[in-house]
Amino acid sequence: MFIQDCSSSVALRFVTQLTSGYHSSAVCWMENGSLLSGGGSYLYQYDTESGSILTQVNQTKSIGSVAVGKNVIAGISSTNDFGGGNPVFMLFSEDLKPQKTVATLNFTSSYTINLVTVMPSTSNIIILNPNTKQVLVYSNKGGLNCTIKLIGLQNPTAIQAVPGQSVLISDCNSGSVSKFRLANQKLEHVWTYLGVINPTALSVDLKGWIYCLALINDPATGNQIPAIKIISEEGKTCIY
Repeated sequence: MFIQDCSSSVALRFVTQLTSGYHSSAVCWMENGSLLSGGGSYLYQYDTESGSILTQVNQTKSIGSVAVGKNVIAGISSTNDFGGGNPVFMLFSEDLKPQKTVATLNFTSSYTINLVTVMPSTSNIIILNPNTKQVLVYSNKGGLNCTIKLIGLQNPTAIQAVPGQSVLISDCNSGSVSKFRLANQKLEHVWTYLGVINPTALSVDLKGWIYCLALINDPATGNQIPAIKIISEEGKTCIY
């Protein structure tokens, strides 16, 4: 499972593995250092040391994407939700109980694990609609602030907010990760890094390094295998 937002700097050294036995479709850090996971019809809160479940709350929808910010927990139901239909944007209380259903979203993309993020400075909730190629900006109370059309992206798959009122967006078709600055209800292009095969999830650490879940060519088998590509904050260099 790929964690959407790194609350501390990551050195990619294996530390521990949490094995819960439960299906997880999205994972992110909570402000208290625990892990929040959406899976099936539940939200789980895990202790990172023991891997034990601290909180388990039943939901009315299958949770496909989650994001946490100051005083806000947001989620999007999965497009393959057992109830069917388009995904729903929801807000949750601190005890992970459903607090508010904000909107029904008109997309059916198979990429649902990284479509909602929270801006660190404002706690605004930002949603990527891959079908309409739009970014929707909501207040932390669920009010729609603006809708922004994405220009130049073919198949956006993931979004991640970063400091400086900016967002990162990956594009599966063009094999790219791009940075945009949000200003005056517009997205200003900052840079684009190319050459990423099938990027589907994004994360950032406190030093600004960008972690992108993608595919690489395996010379031993000739097949493409999942890997984490690490891109610099300026979008200029990439390491594995």
